[in-house]
Amino acid sequence: MLLRINRDYLEQSREFGAQAAVLLRRSRIAPVSKCHADNKFYHAHNPHLLSGGDYGFKPPLPQGTSRRIINHELQILKCLSFFGVNTMTKLDKLKEYLRGLGSVAVAFSGGVDSTFLLKVAHDVLGDNVLALTAENRFVPRRELSAANKFCTENKIRQVIFMSDVLKIEGVKENPVNRCYLCKRELFKNFLRLAEEYNMAVVVEGSNMDDTKDFRPGMKAIAELQIKSPLIAAGLYKAEIRELSREMNLPTWNKPSMACLASRFVYGETLTAHKLATVEKAENILLKRGLGQLRVRVHGNLARIEILPEDFPKLLSLREEISARLKALCFDYVTLDLQGFRSGSMNPL
Repeated sequence: MLLRINRDYLEQSREFGAQAAVLLRRSRIAPVSKCHADNKFYHAHNPHLLSGGDYGFKPPLPQGTSRRIINHELQILKCLSFFGVNTMTKLDKLKEYLRGLGSVAVAFSGGVDSTFLLKVAHDVLGDNVLALTAENRFVPRRELSAANKFCTENKIRQVIFMSDVLKIEGVKENPVNRCYLCKRELFKNFLRLAEEYNMAVVVEGSNMDDTKDFRPGMKAIAELQIKSPLIAAGLYKAEIRELSREMNLPTWNKPSMACLASRFVYGETLTAHKLATVEKAENILLKRGLGQLRVRVHGNLARIEILPEDFPKLLSLREEISARLKALCFDYVTLDLQGFRSGSMNPL
């Protein structure tokens, strides 16, 4: 698919909005319709471009059902790189930042961001890196297995910390600041482990996108003085995916993940059974080739969020999926017509 520069889309892009707007104004590129028939720039409206050429990019399509969101991220990144935005400079900045820390304990979940951070840290600091992974009811077993596999294959020391998150005061009531309560307790334990293993600091994988979203856990990170190297280097999600791809990391096109507690409406009491049920429901969908997804819970109703392009696939399996999810004690199984969106349970 050719990249088509659409000024409105870029200016509204959460990760590159302000930067993209400046670059596009400087380049004098006219807006191009996303449904332009031949997917080419309007050369008649852009005489400063060389004529007779096709300036579209053709980024490789990622494998898996997360391709739509990832393609949008990578297309924006390709466009900005074309106009001089250099992610390698940020990578160098990240390495310099980590080198200055001396030794680090990395909060490692196995997701896109923490995997990239851990790999770069290990490349720079070698044995002065320790991966800290939490094992609890909020983390799907498949994620824990992937994190352990990555550390084993890359010969990175890993400590798995087991905790009962539902015993943390206030967490099971699922308040709006649940993430803050959980992360504060989790990172207190990470700080203790870092000291025990003689690591100078604890670092975590928040990126620039996280500074613009509803993230109560960021307050705990700040209070405990946990370092966020990806933010320090100015890295956005799309850049992290692109750099991960260049580094051949298996997570470069991995669907985004959030803790299982985020599937429930704020104020609904969390239990081990409810969390396990959601994990089983999502595993059913994942095993049928649906990648970027959430199963949101509203009492006895399961609301499925997937990418709109995957609607036909799910609908072709609707009877089977409905039956399987109802077997998990859901009375109603629905498809959210708005499709997947991160943080859809967050307060407006």
